Amino acid sequence: MVSKSKKDQSLKKVIYLLGAVIIVLIVLLAALVVKKTGNDYTLSTQKGINISLGSYEWVVADNKTVKQTDSKTVELKKFLTTESMKILSENCKQVYHWVIGSSADRNQVLLSYGCDNPGARMFAVNNDKGWSFISPTNQFDSLGIPLCTHVDQNNIDKTIAPVCYDHTSSTDEPLVYKTR
Repeated sequence: MVSKSKKDQSLKKVIYLLGAVIIVLIVLLAALVVKKTGNDYTLSTQKGINISLGSYEWVVADNKTVKQTDSKTVELKKFLTTESMKILSENCKQVYHWVIGSSADRNQVLLSYGCDNPGARMFAVNNDKGWSFISPTNQFDSLGIPLCTHVDQNNIDKTIAPVCYDHTSSTDEPLVYKTR
């Protein structure tokens, strides 16, 4: 009877170790897949610059997803790279500019950006002078919803800012959100 108990314990140890090895292998495989996927969508012209154009860079044609190489896409990449290099020279280790959404005419984008963390929101617009950021960038609440006066004053397309909030005079009052 003692020998069967020892066999059961040995078998449990082997199963436990195999399970641990399998989990480690799955984690390593997932890390490799995530790294590969990230490289497909990120432009890194210099160490520390992380730019993703997301769906701005892709179009579905003939039931295939095709990477766009038109002038707007090239100009936006160049603009974000140039701006990222300026920020990188200000002692950031990593600079992020990620396109979250774009207007139908592709002349306005909503970005997630930041130094060492892409947590803030900002709009960029393309006009006769090329791409530029809309400043100030502190016109978003903690959820990334823009201030209504900010989107109205800058004629931001409803497709990239379908909801906005009104500023209240008192910090005790809750924010009022509106659809546009």
